Amino acid sequence: MPDNEVASALLGVVDTPKLKLSGLVKHVEELAAHDNRFKNSEQMRLWRSPRLRASTNLQAALGKDI
Repeated sequence: MPDNEVASALLGVVDTPKLKLSGLVKHVEELAAHDNRFKNSEQMRLWRSPRLRASTNLQAALGKDI
């Protein structure tokens, strides 16, 4: 029932999201910490870079900080 969810959000009865798009890369990095534990700083930079770029581009396309 997406219409009910949208209506609830517009009426202000839904809590604001705890995770914003601006914090998504950091959250994913924390979730992937086990997989990334043996990567050096250069490998982490190469892992993080496309994710930051995608997040930044999506924020710019949407035109707001979400």
